[in-house]
Amino acid sequence: VHRSGQSAAILPLQATSTAALRLLAFLAEEGVAPQPQVIYLDSAHLEGETLLELDLAWQALAPGGVLFGDDWDVGAVRRDVTRFATARGGELDDTIGPRAQTIRTLGRIRLGLFVSYRSFQWFVRKL
Repeated sequence: VHRSGQSAAILPLQATSTAALRLLAFLAEEGVAPQPQVIYLDSAHLEGETLLELDLAWQALAPGGVLFGDDWDVGAVRRDVTRFATARGGELDDTIGPRAQTIRTLGRIRLGLFVSYRSFQWFVRKL
């Protein structure tokens, strides 16, 4: 980030994920900051809470942006990410997976939801 001169594009927030995601959406709505192009969600790992975080992140994310996280191997995360992708299926880019990684460790879980079985990271891209 520093070498590429993009330090100003990073907004570090010391807050809970729900508070930070609501703030990001508010700043974008007010024209103070652009919608994020990438959101990495290190979720609470609690079923239902992860789904709430996903919905808030999706609201904040710019069209064409990528939302991703880890801990696919944690049951609560896997279930909530799958529920989210099922509910948002028509808003997910189903072509991102093959373009993002050509290594055969990438799985397509459902329309628009991809998981790396090396890192247990999941990702979706907003249309």
